Amino acid sequence: MRLSPLQTASPVTGAIRPLTTGLLRDSYLVPRAAFDPDAVLAARPGAPWAQSLAVAPVETALAVRRALEALARATETLTPAEVQPDRLPEGRARAHLGALCDLWSDLGGALPEDLHVWRHVITAEAGAALEPLPLLAPIDCPHATAAETALAQALVRQHGLAPEAVSAAWLARQPSQSACATGALGHVQANLTGLAAPIAPDTSLQIFGLRDPMEEADFAAATVQGWLDRGTIDHAAEVGLLVPEDPAYACALAEAFERVGLPLSGAPVGAILRDPAADLIAALLPVLRGPAPRTALASVVISPLMPWPAATGRAIARDLIARGGVFAALARA
Repeated sequence: MRLSPLQTASPVTGAIRPLTTGLLRDSYLVPRAAFDPDAVLAARPGAPWAQSLAVAPVETALAVRRALEALARATETLTPAEVQPDRLPEGRARAHLGALCDLWSDLGGALPEDLHVWRHVITAEAGAALEPLPLLAPIDCPHATAAETALAQALVRQHGLAPEAVSAAWLARQPSQSACATGALGHVQANLTGLAAPIAPDTSLQIFGLRDPMEEADFAAATVQGWLDRGTIDHAAEVGLLVPEDPAYACALAEAFERVGLPLSGAPVGAILRDPAADLIAALLPVLRGPAPRTALASVVISPLMPWPAATGRAIARDLIARGGVFAALARA
């Protein structure tokens, strides 16, 4: 995936915009298309995911959907006809690739919304767009997928490049891609994959060991609030959070930042569905096997199925981690 989006400079207004799916859809009048691989997953009982689908249908469907999207991004035409599993030797890789290709064919070559728009643009003729969209920056990117490269090349073919003076003025305003921060953070950025003499640690790079996603989220919210109180930053929007793609983090961050009254953008649009009973059982298993680590006990007491409010559960968990002894923690709570 590209590390920076494609940009276009309007020859009429001079406005510089990222080439988002919405802009391309509106400019090319791309019709909507349905994409529902879940409906045909079970149609192939011999597929590699068949047994997993029977045990964990939601998780398996999500994994297959992601694999299918990754396969589509690896093609230049965004069509299943480009995929040739027969060129691989017999084995697991060929079987999985063939099953994904067959699934894609069963869907009639349908794609998620963004890739559907890309395919429409890639196959469009010059002049099909309602407005000119000349590319602003160079299209070469070592991290771009085959589909992203094909999209950039199609846009150049149809719209050309922005005037050199406009591109040069825009590039002059961009931060240097080779610039490094100062202190320990800059040292790590410059020498992450090489050998260098160690330097003294400082506050530009700090590492903390925390218990679980909930404690990590609480720590992040408290840190941002502390920076605001001390005047280190002027607005919460100056801070970015890099977190794993895990629903546990999304839930924990939403609760933690709401508790301190800080706005949080970039969270998943749809509601995150959790199974409290399954989460509680997973936390109970190491406790029942015993002797239970404090973290496992803490995970049990913060479950929403426990007979106390969430705030009480968090207080018990913190006391338990700090001092140990579940009965003493319950008594103090």
